[in-house]
Amino acid sequence: MFFLKKVAILANCQGGVYKKLLLDNKEFSKKFDFIDLPLVHTLNQDDKDGIYKKIKNVDILFYQPLNSKKLEPFFANNLKKHMPLFSNLISIPSLYFNFYHCHTIYILKDNLPKFEIDYHDINILLAWYYNIPQIELLAIISLDDYYQKNFLKKIAQINFNEIIEREKEVDIKYFNFVHKYYESEKLFHTFNHPANKILLHVFEQMQKSLNLKTNELNYSTNLLGNIFLSTYPSLNKFLDKKNTELLLEYNIFGKVTEQDKMIEKYYKYYDMYENEIKDWTKNNLIKTNNEIELLIIENFKNKFKIK
Repeated sequence: MFFLKKVAILANCQGGVYKKLLLDNKEFSKKFDFIDLPLVHTLNQDDKDGIYKKIKNVDILFYQPLNSKKLEPFFANNLKKHMPLFSNLISIPSLYFNFYHCHTIYILKDNLPKFEIDYHDINILLAWYYNIPQIELLAIISLDDYYQKNFLKKIAQINFNEIIEREKEVDIKYFNFVHKYYESEKLFHTFNHPANKILLHVFEQMQKSLNLKTNELNYSTNLLGNIFLSTYPSLNKFLDKKNTELLLEYNIFGKVTEQDKMIEKYYKYYDMYENEIKDWTKNNLIKTNNEIELLIIENFKNKFKIK
């Protein structure tokens, strides 16, 4: 009797895309069984026994390296202990490129109700913090020189350095691809939601590792495109405009919101939780040692003439 090898993916929401792509490959279903695992960011330590049980017969596991202590049971060395002796673990990157939306951050504060999306714009947050009128904020961030070319090159290089460091831990790479194409087209919808082109680049390498024929991959809909953040005109000027469609608007689960309306929503949310947001901004953002955040803050203060 011929037994199909078992394949699984343990990753963030990008893993859901790779699952779909594998199952769309007809050759895959002839050679492999797919074992479904939860998205890694939904797990906690109490889930370890369930995961270990699911992977006990998995022959090939694609996984994203983790560094969070609370997810230690799902580190590669711990997973391997619960897999067959001759199983194969293949590390894939958690695709990340904080360039097109370099001003984007998370506000992580206990007991703070969430905004309608997880992402916040440093420029909008600081403008609110320093009592800058919304109309003035919109006018200045809409200038095509808000981010200068040298500034964006510096942001890109910081990202490249980070990707190179991350790739020391993975078998499948994406640095060369990003470095080649990042100026000619927008490769990410948010800093951690990649566009089709880069997802398919990684997936082609995954197919090769399974000795599958690489089907012609052409998806007209966005594989991971439920949130599209606003992109500033100064970035549009930097990129090759022939191959980009960059608008000063947000598209959240299919609902388009113009930048001025989104600024209004952010201000209203910050006003609603004024003490918590001011405390977080003062004690976290303004005191940051993150290279990109420091550059964004410096640029903001220069443009708005804040000492």
